Amino acid sequence: MNKFHLKIITPEKIIFDDQVTQVILPTTDGQVGIMAGHVPYMAPLKADELRVFAGREHDDDHEQAFAIDFGLAEFVDNHLVVLVAEAASAEMIDLDLAEQAKARAQELMAQKVSDEDYTNALAMLERETAKIKVASKYRLKHRVQ
Repeated sequence: MNKFHLKIITPEKIIFDDQVTQVILPTTDGQVGIMAGHVPYMAPLKADELRVFAGREHDDDHEQAFAIDFGLAEFVDNHLVVLVAEAASAEMIDLDLAEQAKARAQELMAQKVSDEDYTNALAMLERETAKIKVASKYRLKHRVQ
C-alpha cells in the first residue's frame, strides 16, 4: 500500500511526523479519508478522533488514534499537515481528568452564562468528549484499566 507523509502540529510541539497509509480526519462536514495520491484538499477540523493507519487499511494493529481540538488539515503532493489547537494520543490522555472536565463543561452549560462562556463550555465539552472516546477505545482494545 502506498504511503504519504503526515505531520500533526500543535502550537506547543509536533505530535506526529511519519509515513502513513491512511488518515481519517474529523472535518466539520463529516469524516474524510485521505490516502496517497488524494487530490489536493483543505478542510476545517472539529474536536474529535483523528485516526492514523501505518499498515493495511483499517488494520487495528497499525492504527493510532489522537483526540484533537479544532484546526485545519491540508493535503498537497502526498503531504498531509494537520494544524490543531491540541492533540493527544490515547496513551497520553488521563481519562479521569477528561471526565471531570466534561462534567464541569456540562455544569457551565446548564447555568445562565453569557454567550461567550457558553461557547467556551461547549468547546470544552467537545474536546473532552473526544479525549474520552479515544482513551476509552484504547483501554478497551488493550484491556487497560
